[in-house]
Amino acid sequence: MMRSLLLVGGPVLMGGGTTMAQELLPDLHFWRPNNHVYTISVDSAANVAYIGGLFTTLTDPDPPFTTVTRNYVAAIDLATGEPLPWDPNPDYHVHSIVQTPSSVYLGGGFYSVGGQPRTALAAVDKTSGLAQAWNPLVGSPTVLSMAIASGKLFIGGGFLSVNGTPRQYAAAFDLGTGNLTAWNPSPSDYVLAMQAVGSTMYLGGYFNTLAGGLPSPFLAGVDMNFGITLSFVSAPNAPVRAMTTANGRLYLGGEFTALDGVPRNHAAALLGGSLTAWDPAPNAAVSALAKVGAEIAMGGDFLTVGGQAYNSRLVVGNATTGNANSWNSGVGHAVSAIATSGGRLLCGGVFTSVMQFGVSNFASFTPAPALVRVQPRVFLGGMLCERATTNA
Repeated sequence: MMRSLLLVGGPVLMGGGTTMAQELLPDLHFWRPNNHVYTISVDSAANVAYIGGLFTTLTDPDPPFTTVTRNYVAAIDLATGEPLPWDPNPDYHVHSIVQTPSSVYLGGGFYSVGGQPRTALAAVDKTSGLAQAWNPLVGSPTVLSMAIASGKLFIGGGFLSVNGTPRQYAAAFDLGTGNLTAWNPSPSDYVLAMQAVGSTMYLGGYFNTLAGGLPSPFLAGVDMNFGITLSFVSAPNAPVRAMTTANGRLYLGGEFTALDGVPRNHAAALLGGSLTAWDPAPNAAVSALAKVGAEIAMGGDFLTVGGQAYNSRLVVGNATTGNANSWNSGVGHAVSAIATSGGRLLCGGVFTSVMQFGVSNFASFTPAPALVRVQPRVFLGGMLCERATTNA
């Protein structure tokens, strides 16, 4: 007579000071958008991910391969991987999403949401998906980045006015009233990324000057009241496309190859505005960054990090040194967005495979099954013999 005992235990991806000590595997049951995903915003309390981009449908990967229409934005149930009924239905792409407890803010290239005229920016109800009454009248359909901080909604992009008032590439609204505020940093070109740190709003993009001509190429830190007081930052030599924060540091990704003349290929970190030793050195542009536990996830167009070939556009690495860990996500093409929720890592882009599985444009990774210990018990002539084996 033979019996086997299966014991499960082991490390998981966690927050705080821990690291990703275990590989992540793709959730193959998640429904798949039919085109590029530009942005992901997670409501961890509701276990929902809001995604935006160029897609118009999502398809169940399992028979009977049901397809639903979701034009440019959708809400995904993170427990099931299925799209929720929530359907704001903008008429063109969504490039940025942020949220409050009651509203989801959409920024992008649209002219209407749910049949209501809304140019580039809209607030939709978090439950019904219907466009709310607020209509900020952005001057052109190019809102590319957003952030919420200090009771304000900050937006950046390619517009030149809001509600008939000059606002060059950046503006802010009071979340309570919806009114345009006095914040007016007036960068000289498109804003691609925004990140709040304390009382400072950092902007990244194509600009070279702010606030009437003050030099701050491709990266700037400004106050949140009027946007005209600049903080010191090490200057990149090309546009910043992504930002995140961890451990008091501001992490940057983009097209640059140096800051203040010091080599930093496409990724860098600042502390108090000054360059740190963090240097993952991807070999092409970085378009997305996110804190993952005590590490930093990085996505973009690269195939190598620190000289090591990953053949993947999504890596996770040390938040201090920049060294990538051994996990290989196998994301086959460009990654444009990264988000986290508990132990889950989400990415969006314009890919067709992850880890050699056919997964399109939006992927969810969760911790692999932990260590499995198989301990056979064999009875021989009334005596119990045991042999334990452990497989990682």
